[in-house]
Amino acid sequence: MDEVHWYLCVINARKLCVQVLDSLGPSMNRKDLTNTVSS
Repeated sequence: MDEVHWYLCVINARKLCVQVLDSLGPSMNRKDLTNTVSS
């Protein structure tokens, strides 16, 4: 089976935020993704 890496982006209107889930887990340091989402 091929390895799969995915992101799930949720726009949470109640919390007024964008939540991103990474299939590699929260321990991955993704400053590029954090900067994109927080812009």
